[in-house]
Amino acid sequence: MIQKTLPVLFFLLLFFQSFAQDILEDQYHVHLRDGSLIKGKILYAADEEVELQLTSGETITILRATIDRISKQKKTNRLLASGVSVQEKGTYQVMMAGALIGKGSGEFEPNTETPSVFNYICGYQWNQYVSLGAGFGLDFYDGGFIPVQLDYRAYFLPKKVGLYTAVGAGYSFSFDQIKKRDNGRTYKGGLLLHPAIGMRVSTRSSYSFLFEVGYRFQYAQREFSWSSDIDNIIYKRLALRVGVCF
Repeated sequence: MIQKTLPVLFFLLLFFQSFAQDILEDQYHVHLRDGSLIKGKILYAADEEVELQLTSGETITILRATIDRISKQKKTNRLLASGVSVQEKGTYQVMMAGALIGKGSGEFEPNTETPSVFNYICGYQWNQYVSLGAGFGLDFYDGGFIPVQLDYRAYFLPKKVGLYTAVGAGYSFSFDQIKKRDNGRTYKGGLLLHPAIGMRVSTRSSYSFLFEVGYRFQYAQREFSWSSDIDNIIYKRLALRVGVCF
């Protein structure tokens, strides 16, 4: 029997705030020799000093002698007056874990356990409303599956706490298709579809927390060693997931 436990990620939900906004597309990270980090847009750079515009709009001058290194942020962020950074363009990675609540509809007794799920997505956010990615994961029903899927996400209202929609679609391979087992029954994977709506909580760093509710449709087949019949299954699961985007 496949072990059906995966650790579920728990994150602290940050407080709600109101938001004044400023966009800094050419954002840099200035790492100082004392270990501190300053984020902003470089307005002027010389051998002796660097002039930087901060998130608040304030302009400061930093001596070159105090700077360890300068790195360019590879994303376009909308910077809120509170210092929170909301990504609007660039590469992203998502890691999510949670539970699938529901049952499978097949000819034989349907599975009613609450399995766990883990997904990793890597993609590119073109603008606030269009982001495309691809990834894989681990789903545990009465059989184990490895989903490979495309991922679409659209974020709304660039605020510290904002809503988003997501749709995942692809194909899941069962563990039995990868490594044959002799336990009386064999599973084959199938198409999957996963629409969802969630909440993104942005932070002062380059990552944000995700809280999501979705519905997962997973098609599969189950064969028994004592019968020639094939059980066509549709797993229909309410998906509750938490994760991090960076």
